[in-house]
Amino acid sequence: MTSSSAYYRRQTHLEQDTSEVAQDFLTALFGVPGVTYAEAGPVTAFETDYSSQFSEEVRLTSTGDGAFQWLVGGFYEDYKANTAIGTTTPGPIVTAVLTVPSYFYLTFDNDLKQYAGFGEASYRFLDNFKVTAGLRYYSYKSTEDLAESGGLITGPGPPITYSLPASASGVNPKLNLSYEPTKDLTLYVQAAKGFRPGGGNAPSPITCPQKPAAVQPRFDLELRGWRETATVRQSGDHQRRPLLRGLDGHSATGD
Repeated sequence: MTSSSAYYRRQTHLEQDTSEVAQDFLTALFGVPGVTYAEAGPVTAFETDYSSQFSEEVRLTSTGDGAFQWLVGGFYEDYKANTAIGTTTPGPIVTAVLTVPSYFYLTFDNDLKQYAGFGEASYRFLDNFKVTAGLRYYSYKSTEDLAESGGLITGPGPPITYSLPASASGVNPKLNLSYEPTKDLTLYVQAAKGFRPGGGNAPSPITCPQKPAAVQPRFDLELRGWRETATVRQSGDHQRRPLLRGLDGHSATGD
């Protein structure tokens, strides 16, 4: 049995001079000709992000080198994030065009909790054939609280607030058939469904439809040789994505 826990806490802040972009923006979008730097003013766009995540994965696997092998496990994730995006106060022409001295100011509060249980079993036959079947159950709930204001979004009106919940659950299958003609070569074909949590899209300027969980069929065909370098595993999932390096030194990945 193996257990893997992870936790991170991160804060980032980005500032970028957007004065020239703001001048071009007023001309291209609103048709204001000959906007000068003094009229548009020095403008800085900024983004501040706070995020933290805790995740835990537990796996229990069979032992020995028999023909039948199995694996079961569970996964949990708790993710939180807070983001603020906006601009500094621009020049006087912006107030004349947008009715308020601001382009935009947005805040996002995100909360995601995800659970998963997965398992797979494999059976080796005729010495060099192996069939593997697996299932992954997933369930998640997320919320996004959004507040937005500024001349481009609300004009002179008050800030608009939204709450964008999202949730989904289901079972994704996997089926793999592999063949090893030699110890240095493996051929396999695989059909599987991947998974990625969905969520609400930020409105522009009204609420967008909910984005569902991204689930789509996947089919793989792979040739493995002795120059194989690594295999990347998606945390909490029974799917594997091969990373191969050929004799010419080029890499190929499956997603």
